[in-house]
Amino acid sequence: MAVVAARDVADIETLVRFAGEAGVPVAAQPGGHAPTAAQSGAIILRTAALDEVVLDRDARRVRAGAGVKWQAVLDVLDGTGLMADIGSNGDVSVVGYLLGGGMSWFSRAHGLAASRVVSYDVVDATGTARTVDADTDPELFWALRGGGGDFAVVTAVEFGLFECDRLYGGALHWPGARNEQVLSAYAAVTAAAPAALTLWVWWGTWPDVDGLPPEMRGQSFITVNFTYLGSAEDAEPYLAELRAVPDTVLDTTGDVQPSALPLVAGEGDHPRPAMDWAQLLSEVDGAVVTSLAKLTGPASGSPLIMCLRHLGGAFATDCGGAAGSITQPYLLLAFGMPMAPGVAEQVHEHWAGLEREFSAYLDGSTQCNMLGYEHRPHHAFPSETLVRLRDVKRRHDPRGTIRGNRPVLSD
Repeated sequence: MAVVAARDVADIETLVRFAGEAGVPVAAQPGGHAPTAAQSGAIILRTAALDEVVLDRDARRVRAGAGVKWQAVLDVLDGTGLMADIGSNGDVSVVGYLLGGGMSWFSRAHGLAASRVVSYDVVDATGTARTVDADTDPELFWALRGGGGDFAVVTAVEFGLFECDRLYGGALHWPGARNEQVLSAYAAVTAAAPAALTLWVWWGTWPDVDGLPPEMRGQSFITVNFTYLGSAEDAEPYLAELRAVPDTVLDTTGDVQPSALPLVAGEGDHPRPAMDWAQLLSEVDGAVVTSLAKLTGPASGSPLIMCLRHLGGAFATDCGGAAGSITQPYLLLAFGMPMAPGVAEQVHEHWAGLEREFSAYLDGSTQCNMLGYEHRPHHAFPSETLVRLRDVKRRHDPRGTIRGNRPVLSD
């Protein structure tokens, strides 16, 4: 395997032409987020040098190069009254996130982030640089709006912003002993939440191993993160049932500037070994809450770090691209940290336990950005969408020169 760090678009054109003639695939990997075994044997293309961020305040648009991470976009939005449909982490590639559809803090109000994309600058499988939009190449544009990075090397993206005069959010932290109470309150709050309010809940027990901060090792926790498009005064009545759960150990809520938005989730940017699993969930009722507390609470011995994300609202609006829409109201995630011998096997066993316990609420589907290491495209796309994506792939890249981390022609 070779690694090529492109200086500019011309370098990428040269690389793709060479790779096509040599019969070797090219896999763009801007920063190392979400690598998969599908990229083995490919030339890895690093795009960090394509780091231009251009804000057009009048048009409410941003143009971002393929090497740009979300934090760089958020930094230029402070004080503008504008916001982007970002996910949870500022260290994620803008292009990669949008190619996967983009599940944003604000998708309940606005839909998947891919719906904001105006155009992609690409180097196609022939090694030709061009701009792709709804007029110049509607089929390729459709595929790039949520179908992944398997169709062309994207060198820049232009996307829309939205007006946001006030954003309230933060995190509420409890000890793990409050697990079932917090989950019950979370279910009640999300059942009545307006589209402006998005809440996620994380819980689990950190492994007691080297490599984690001392204050985390072996500790059980449960945390609710949220954003609200509006003021604290308008948001707080919706949060009353969560506020009523006692023993809050930390409250970080307050007004949030764009540049500080990644602090709401607080995921950080330090790489750690992780195994991830995510499936869309049809309901969070009392039975689900009880089972989650039993299977993954502090007394369960589970090695999983769990998360529930509330979806609904405009998630159900078709984004105009391959990402389509999401009608299920929740996403259930389960992460393992294989930092000690035997943990990986335990993680697989506990994933299987979740699938058995919640078989009536899960159908095996997820969203493209959330595909785990072992998942395949058919988990993220309806069959008719996958057929269409495969047709686009065969027509635009018949030699398989471009290799995404989720190849659509794989089983």
